[in-house]
Amino acid sequence: KNSSTGVEVYQIASLDYETSAEMSVLLTATDGHYSSINAVRLILSVENINDCPPNVGVFLPTAFLNENVLPGTHIFNMNVTDCDLVSTDVDVFSHVTSVTVTSDVPFRVVLNRTSQTAVVVNSRILDFETDWRDFNVLLQARDIGGLLSDIV
Repeated sequence: KNSSTGVEVYQIASLDYETSAEMSVLLTATDGHYSSINAVRLILSVENINDCPPNVGVFLPTAFLNENVLPGTHIFNMNVTDCDLVSTDVDVFSHVTSVTVTSDVPFRVVLNRTSQTAVVVNSRILDFETDWRDFNVLLQARDIGGLLSDIV
């Protein structure tokens, strides 16, 4: 509320940059008797805040790996996106700062900027006579604002 004019402006709908980056508002003023009307159109630019955690889509929820393969062997790919990135030509990994394996398993994540995917690879040779045969892998993606997403 402007104390000198008594004008009040209210936000009656939520603003979401991903839905609409600009809003047009028409402000009208009258003398109270509607004999004199003035109007002005305002364009409001909505600021993009980091309100969406990264989204990691796994191509294969279950993956199989032969034992005794060399470290760095490709196991599966993940698509990495973030709805805070409006432009598709932006390098997603300039915004998503890490995709990591957070569980205690012999795997690691390699970020592929060319294909905009994260690739899970083994970090050591697996021997199924001495290692577990099944691994539950917890993956975590973090963006520049610190928002996290977990994938099991």
